[in-house]
Amino acid sequence: MIYLFFRTVYPVLSNLQHRRPGEANALARWITFWMAIAGAAGGTLMFVLSPLLVHVLLGPKFGAAVPVLRIMALILPLSALNMALVYQWVLPLLLERALTKIVVCAGCFNFLIIALLTRVLQEQAGAWGAVSAETVSLVGVVLLLTRMQSVDLAPETRRPREIQGSPELAEVLSPNESSSS
Repeated sequence: MIYLFFRTVYPVLSNLQHRRPGEANALARWITFWMAIAGAAGGTLMFVLSPLLVHVLLGPKFGAAVPVLRIMALILPLSALNMALVYQWVLPLLLERALTKIVVCAGCFNFLIIALLTRVLQEQAGAWGAVSAETVSLVGVVLLLTRMQSVDLAPETRRPREIQGSPELAEVLSPNESSSS
């Protein structure tokens, strides 16, 4: 569902990034803030409910999966924030090449963490590898965006007024009008 949301908003933000960057940044900050909140809520819920989820879905013999699921709960807020930053800023600003380098580095880091920690942490090593790779990816994206002078990552908690009347958002919300012309 989150992916469908980003597929809907991405063309609008991409267009706004090139025509009205201030408005695009305001909308992207608003969406990123709420995605981070949703990811944190989902991660917290998964962390708290992991014993119940493992017991109901896998059975009582899979109790060792609870710590792994709790570690994987850390990915939800990281991934939500990472996805928001990538779809709201990196892709509309045509920074795909830099993003590819970040993803490859994160994947290599994942492999390294798993290779180094498997003997000590056993099944938890894969979970820690995934969390650390997502963290490396997020840090890389944040560093990339902070180097860009046109990007303002300061969070806003309420929807900016200039976005409420945006014609681009109206086109996305009512596609019938744009398809008839």
